[in-house]
Amino acid sequence: MHTIEFYNEVEEVFSQQEELTAFLNQCLAVINPDFSVLLTVTVTDNETIRQVNREQRDMDKPTDVLSFPMLFYKEPEVLAEPLKEYDYDPESGLVVLGDLMLSHEKIVEQAEEYGHSYQRELCYLTLHGLLHLFGYDHMVDSDKVIMRAREKEILSKIMKNEE
Repeated sequence: MHTIEFYNEVEEVFSQQEELTAFLNQCLAVINPDFSVLLTVTVTDNETIRQVNREQRDMDKPTDVLSFPMLFYKEPEVLAEPLKEYDYDPESGLVVLGDLMLSHEKIVEQAEEYGHSYQRELCYLTLHGLLHLFGYDHMVDSDKVIMRAREKEILSKIMKNEE
């Protein structure tokens, strides 16, 4: 069983915590790692994510999602080495997968820009960030193709399950 710790820094405008947690659990069920994970998700505003983006990536601008993986992969979903004792949370015994930070404001902006619903943009960006925690990247075109295909595969399986 996976555990998702949720921090809502924009409670006055974000109320989809339960839905997002359920979606993440569905994504994890499709990815099906060999271990149970502890994942932290924070929904925040543009200013906070801009500050974190500046401090962590030297990019002084707001972004939609930030991922902070705690595990290393030799290729997507294939760990570089076996899990070590320090990979486990001492309290829960779960593997600490990492942290996701989402900007509610960016999700609203991009949903409008791309003509998507807020829910669709939220789910897509959450999955995108989650895949980064499993070793996916899109810095080069060949990696981007692999990541986009996995996003599409996972979304189609989740949507099929909801029919």
